Amino acid sequence: MKKEQSDIQNTISEYESKNKKEDKKQFKPFIIILIICFIVGLGAGKLLRIVENDLESIKESMAYVEVVLAYVLPSLFLLINIVELIFVSGLVRKQEKRLKEWDGEDEEILDDIERKLDLPLNLTNAVQILGMFLFAACIHIYVSVELPKLHGNIIFWIVMIDFVASLIICTMSQKRMVNLVKVMNPEKNGSIFDVNFNKKWEESCDEAQKLLLYQASYKAFRVSNMMCCCLWVVCIMTDFAFHTGLFPIAVVLLIWLVQVLAYSKEATRLERGGK
Repeated sequence: MKKEQSDIQNTISEYESKNKKEDKKQFKPFIIILIICFIVGLGAGKLLRIVENDLESIKESMAYVEVVLAYVLPSLFLLINIVELIFVSGLVRKQEKRLKEWDGEDEEILDDIERKLDLPLNLTNAVQILGMFLFAACIHIYVSVELPKLHGNIIFWIVMIDFVASLIICTMSQKRMVNLVKVMNPEKNGSIFDVNFNKKWEESCDEAQKLLLYQASYKAFRVSNMMCCCLWVVCIMTDFAFHTGLFPIAVVLLIWLVQVLAYSKEATRLERGGK
């Protein structure tokens, strides 16, 4: 018994020694990175102080830019919707045609069709997020810029129609792609209109597909953490330069906190057997 305890203590000591060596090796680069970040941040702050008068003139010129954007953005929003509808529909229709012409034997064709659907799927996701930004930008300009009443009302309703059309186009395009994948994979479950679509879709995946899904999700989690850190720095700098206040900083940190806590909670649940 004493020998087993002695072996355990020796093993623990070896691991502790290994950890100390690894920490010592990485400590210097870590300190160097911190110093570089501090110097860059300090330099950026000094630079903003120097050009503060120029920033004020930029703010004044932005008032004229916003008036132009009030008329341009709604038209741009509409143009993006039209281009998305034509381009995505063409890509999906091409893959639907390939599936109808499939001989029922060559499985590689089905795999290629699924790969080719990645482009329109990613495009609709990107356009949907861009549409949300354009909607927010248009509403912001509508509220902050003084326009003739008739012009303001027309622009407001064009923006509303653009936003609703964007949501409909994205949703219906994704419905076509999901249904196409379900035809090729009958075991897949879930409707794009179901609020629990992601959960049902995940449950219908096999183990290999779930593994890919989890690996991609963890990669996205790591990238999001880095992005939140960068956005935190950007928000501090913009507050320093444009006095945007603490709200953008609080929003970024809230998203970061929710993401980290949700990940930790789910990891703990899974370690305990999913209970």
